[in-house]
Amino acid sequence: RLEAVTGLGAYEYVQRREQTLIGVAGLLKSIPNDVLTAAERLVAQRQELEKQIRQLKSGGVAAGAEELTAQDVDGIPLVVSRLENVDAETVANLADRTAQRLQSAVILLGSVTEGKIAFAAKVTKDLVAQGLHAGNLVREIAKLTGGGGGGRPDFAQAGGRDAAKLNDALAQAPELVRMQVAAGKK
Repeated sequence: RLEAVTGLGAYEYVQRREQTLIGVAGLLKSIPNDVLTAAERLVAQRQELEKQIRQLKSGGVAAGAEELTAQDVDGIPLVVSRLENVDAETVANLADRTAQRLQSAVILLGSVTEGKIAFAAKVTKDLVAQGLHAGNLVREIAKLTGGGGGGRPDFAQAGGRDAAKLNDALAQAPELVRMQVAAGKK
C-alpha cells in the first residue's frame, strides 16, 4: 500500500517534519544537521551509565553477601533471605558470592521488583554430593508464589507472580531442605 501527498499537503508534511527535527535537535542541544551524531553520543552515554550502575550493584552485592547468615537445618547450613528491588542478575550474583564465602551451604534468595519475584538457589558441590538439588528447591518455592523455574543441581533460578506469598514461600525452605536430605539418605 502506498500513500502520497501532493501540493499543499506535501508542503505541510515537510514543514511538520522540519519542526519535529528542530524540536529533537533542541532536546539534544544540537543543530538539525547534527541530530544523528548527538543521538549516538546520548546512546553511548546511556550505555556507560548502565555499565557503572551494574558495577555499583556488584559492589553492593559483595557487601550484601557478608551480611547473610546461615541457619542450621539438620546439619546443613541454609541461608534464606528476602531482598527488595534487586534484579534477577544481582540476586544470582549474591547467591554465588554467599556460597563462595560460606564454602558449604544451601542459599535461597528471593527478590521483589515491580511486583515480580526473582528467585536464585545455590547449593555448594559438597551438598550436591549429598543429594541436595538447587533446581528442585527453587522450583518448589516458586510454585508457592504462582511461578516456576528450575535448573542445575548447583544453581537455579525461578520467577514468581504473587509477591504477597514470598515470605510464606521462603519460610518453607527449611522443610524442603529436610525432605531433600531425607531423600538423599535413602
